[in-house]
Amino acid sequence: MGYDPELYALTHTGTPGDVSFYLRVCRGVSRLLELGCGAGRMLAALARAGHDVTGIESDPEMLEFARQQREQLPEAIRRHITLTAGDMREERPQGAFYDRVLIPYNGLYCLLSDAEVVSCFTAARRALRAGGALVFDAYAVHREDLACAEGAGADPGEEHREAVATLHYRGGRVRVFEQSSWDLPRQLLLATYLYLDEQGESATEQPCTIPQRYLFVDQVPSLLERAGFFIEELYGDFRGTPYGEESQHMVIVARVTKGD
Repeated sequence: MGYDPELYALTHTGTPGDVSFYLRVCRGVSRLLELGCGAGRMLAALARAGHDVTGIESDPEMLEFARQQREQLPEAIRRHITLTAGDMREERPQGAFYDRVLIPYNGLYCLLSDAEVVSCFTAARRALRAGGALVFDAYAVHREDLACAEGAGADPGEEHREAVATLHYRGGRVRVFEQSSWDLPRQLLLATYLYLDEQGESATEQPCTIPQRYLFVDQVPSLLERAGFFIEELYGDFRGTPYGEESQHMVIVARVTKGD
């Protein structure tokens, strides 16, 4: 990927309300697994609430940064957090062990094909104890939005750049720009983050580029079904509002299909 994990974490701070939602959906259970845990933002919040949480992260630099972040927590919280290298598409060696498997903050969009999504869901199902749940959220992309983009000339490879944040970083300020290009037929977005210091020079050796594959909400049920899940709850935000045409997010609680 090529990036500074600290800058990445400062830029990607979650969606307002997501921590409260995950705390709510995990209330009353103990063992949690987060797939694609990044810097450990959600892990720390869950551990503070007394849950035992395992975070899986595939990127070595981000995993090391997450370990550094964990070491800054009080020991009473730190002991609830386990961090390990791993791929969210692969089964966990301990088998059915967790009460919840979580994929917060668009982590699902790092999987670039239906087959990868199904592999991830299948691994999640096999990691769950009986009665457990898979919980995830992602930006809601509507077909009409992409149709409008296509009509406006958003051809594959066409780039769009916008300022997204100003960060305090190592004693200075860094401006963050996102430069993105769509491959509409494949539902792919290539997002590149540029970090510029106060002199307009790059604050990193190279930009951070993230390929993402967006899913439409009507694609998700069949992918879950292929992995042995059904959607128990579908919301359009973290307050529990039913999903609708104007929703900006899809927030899903899935359960294992009876008989699986």
